[in-house]
Amino acid sequence: MVFYLRERGRSSVIYESSAVVASLFYDNQRSFEVSFGLERKGDPSQPAFTIDAILRSLEVPVTDWPSGYSATSLADAKRLTQKIATILALHAKQLLEGENEAWKKIAEQRQKDIRDYALEKSLLTARYEAEVAWRKKDYASVVKAFKPLRAALTAAEVGKLEFAEEQSGKAGD
Repeated sequence: MVFYLRERGRSSVIYESSAVVASLFYDNQRSFEVSFGLERKGDPSQPAFTIDAILRSLEVPVTDWPSGYSATSLADAKRLTQKIATILALHAKQLLEGENEAWKKIAEQRQKDIRDYALEKSLLTARYEAEVAWRKKDYASVVKAFKPLRAALTAAEVGKLEFAEEQSGKAGD
């Protein structure tokens, strides 16, 4: 079943099969972007996956990805839509057919992306806190910022952490 929706400034095509719901949106007034979402039908626990999440999960080479999602004309939107359709036909057959293993893999990729994002945010905060503390020679604060993230630190940061641990130990002598 296919639905075509037109709202002011936005066109949508929604395709429903027995296994999936695919949504394609084109905002022709504000962002001029084409966006794509794919949901497994009957699985409200998982929100729609974007085309980028799908391509990462399927390990599609970045060189095959669309170069952007902006389309300033209907012709651009059609070309981009065709590119997305071609990529999905080549790489996402199992997802489109609702196969369990394919959906399990994409859900695991989402969880990995969430963990990676959280780690990056934690590292960003810790690096800022450690840098401020380092400048003040507040080595206990450097240790506090870096120690929980030791496994994700660069070699230089591990060196700073070890130096700060030594200095903190001397302060207690």
